[in-house]
Amino acid sequence: MRKLIKLTIAILLLSYFTSQAQDTVNVTSKTSPGSNKFIVYGNAEASYVSNINSKGFGDVNFKPILIWRISPKLFVEAEMEIETGGGSADMGLEYANMCYTVNPYLILHAGRFLPKFGAYRGRLAEGFLNRFPTNPSGFGDGGIGASVETGAGALGVLPFGDIKVLYDLYVANGSHLY
Repeated sequence: MRKLIKLTIAILLLSYFTSQAQDTVNVTSKTSPGSNKFIVYGNAEASYVSNINSKGFGDVNFKPILIWRISPKLFVEAEMEIETGGGSADMGLEYANMCYTVNPYLILHAGRFLPKFGAYRGRLAEGFLNRFPTNPSGFGDGGIGASVETGAGALGVLPFGDIKVLYDLYVANGSHLY
């Protein structure tokens, strides 16, 4: 009987210490805010028409924006557009841009990017940000403002004491008339 009690106590102690050892293992698979390397956001639009003659859905537009941080210094952003119209689905690449952070004051980028001319296309034109009923003059369909540009550039900040000067230099294919 004593052997059985000693064996039971030994098994209980052994199982206790092995379970305690498993509790001390750090779990690194949990994600913390800001640690994700890939994010998808964007917008989707659908129209519904209802009048006396007909009712039904019209065009559908889906624009996912993909951002992927490959390393702490390198990331890629891209937007594609999937839309229906005229009875068929069309898919197109809006922009795809790769950015490399050289240092805190310089970022190099290359690819097909939103134009830096003016504040509308680069900062306010997305459907979920744009609160204007129409595009500003010169930026709509057939306007002189380019919707995307292909090229390379550098952007960043130059610190001068308490003052910071922002810069954005790029070379691109520019606007064109058809």
